[in-house]
Amino acid sequence: MLFRGSIVNAFLYFIAYNMFLSAENQRTVIENQRLKHENLEARLHALQQQLSPHFLFNSLSTLVSLTHDEAVQRYSMQLSNIYRYLLTPPEGYMVTLCKEIDFINAYIYIIKERFEDALKISVYIAPEVLSRKIPPASLQLLLENAIKHNVVAAETPLEIEIFTQGNYVVVKNTLAALNDIQDGEGIGLFNISERYRLLGGGEVAIEKSAIHFTVKLPLL
Repeated sequence: MLFRGSIVNAFLYFIAYNMFLSAENQRTVIENQRLKHENLEARLHALQQQLSPHFLFNSLSTLVSLTHDEAVQRYSMQLSNIYRYLLTPPEGYMVTLCKEIDFINAYIYIIKERFEDALKISVYIAPEVLSRKIPPASLQLLLENAIKHNVVAAETPLEIEIFTQGNYVVVKNTLAALNDIQDGEGIGLFNISERYRLLGGGEVAIEKSAIHFTVKLPLL
């Protein structure tokens, strides 16, 4: 009887000890996972700080102060304006046309430095519609698409017009399509159209002739 009791106690102790080891092992695993999680959060936070508008603006401001070249200073300030717009989340899913145009003017300055006389862009927005709204960066995406899919050369400049027409803001460019259209054609337009659909803001109008490509975005 005593021997049997000792065996039972030893067996129970063995089970309890193994449960303890299992619990300790589980606790170690959980602590390691928590440590990895905290480490990842710290790294992500550091990355977010590096990419934050505040960090970028300060860095660009420092760059401006380090040079006395007016062209470099203007370029840096316009680049700062672009980052400010793209990295500062808008309230809701739309921005005023006024803010979008300020951003577009900065973007135009940057790309004109690259293409010079090979790119001609005109902007005319009726003052009475500046408070109307559109999805953010939609005009920039249309400009980018026009440049991406057409010949941009000094001898055959790409001409782009941005103007308002009734309840629309219009982006119209001359058509000189590249022979080797890059992958992804249509993704930008789909993105804009899908955002309008989700916002319940009407349909994006697309018109194409032999010499022009036109996109009309409803003003919300």
